[in-house]
Amino acid sequence: MPLTPWREAVTLPILPSFQEPAWNLDDLYKALEHAHHHCGNAVWNPYITLCLSGGLDSSLSLAILVKLFGARRITACTIGSDPDHPDVRYAKMAAETFGVSHAILIPTKPQIDRAKIELAMIPGEDVSDGNAGVLLFYQFLNGCNIKKIISHDGIDELVGGYWPHRQYEGNENLQCEDFDAQWKRLADVHLHPLERKALICGVDVVFPYLQREVIEYIRRIPLCERTSKAESKMPLRALARRLGVPEPIIARRKIGFCSALALPESLPS
Repeated sequence: MPLTPWREAVTLPILPSFQEPAWNLDDLYKALEHAHHHCGNAVWNPYITLCLSGGLDSSLSLAILVKLFGARRITACTIGSDPDHPDVRYAKMAAETFGVSHAILIPTKPQIDRAKIELAMIPGEDVSDGNAGVLLFYQFLNGCNIKKIISHDGIDELVGGYWPHRQYEGNENLQCEDFDAQWKRLADVHLHPLERKALICGVDVVFPYLQREVIEYIRRIPLCERTSKAESKMPLRALARRLGVPEPIIARRKIGFCSALALPESLPS
């Protein structure tokens, strides 16, 4: 089965379809496992490389890949402004837990400044620390001769990783509207800019959470069982606990890849 291109994925519906059978955690895992198996094979050359921020999504992905392919075949890559950046600390925790090779990029100020100059020359690019971090990350991959990598975009939109998804708990109509709105923003706000920088650096990006089988399975999950005011992305947290992701990673607050170059003291620890 071919991989689902992200341009096709973002056209698929994500709001609950109650004509489908009820969901369960075991079958959700099977859909994720199947998607990771295809994506892992697609990027294998000679290792499977993934972006690892030390958050829930990437750490769960790492756990699934290790279960499928074994730790020796996997390399995780992380960027952060400082060795004490939360992404770096939690990514190290995940990499050590699952016994995988781990490459960490800590850019210097001259590297960041140079990346911003390069961004200014790309039409339509925002010259920000967040975008500079993305460009530097993919330049780093290219310098390591990594031409394909697994990334984890899309899952926040699918299972309610953002606060707007959660604030309408109890109001199904408003919650549906927000899930739909966040899904429609995914391509323009995240995927197009990411792909543009990755292609400049000669890196192909694969998205296991945006595979058709994953999206179609998550459609079975009612919004109130995907996320709540108390806890976001509830099915993923349950799977992460089952697969041995460390509890501090499961419980950490979301900060996003755009904060990779932020100072550690400005971020939730």
